[in-house]
Amino acid sequence: MRLRLATYSATDSQAWTGLTGPRFQLLITRLWEVRPDGGRGRPWDLAYADRVLLIVLTNPTMLQLAALFGISGSAVHRVITGFAPHLAALLGPPPADKREPWVVDGTLIPVHDRPAPPSPTTTGAV
Repeated sequence: MRLRLATYSATDSQAWTGLTGPRFQLLITRLWEVRPDGGRGRPWDLAYADRVLLIVLTNPTMLQLAALFGISGSAVHRVITGFAPHLAALLGPPPADKREPWVVDGTLIPVHDRPAPPSPTTTGAV
């Protein structure tokens, strides 16, 4: 099964991206304004809207995205590196309050400095 926007329902959009259908369409339009398809080189395996869907899905790894969309991991990487700066520019600067999450490229960043749990020690003779 290949995930495509054509087979994607409004409830899927809300659950997987946090965006409603109209908000997702607005995002596609705004991204097209700042980064339209150049038309040079090999054509993409994914349509423009499907590439936007790929980048806004929350929390899957690159391997999971590749499997979901039926493309290679390197193609997923090219989509993410092509869209992430433009998506970040649309979102504006990060919030001043550091407690507010602001994740663009899916990188998991530790938010608390917690000491590692002590490892179990073995006692007695070996």
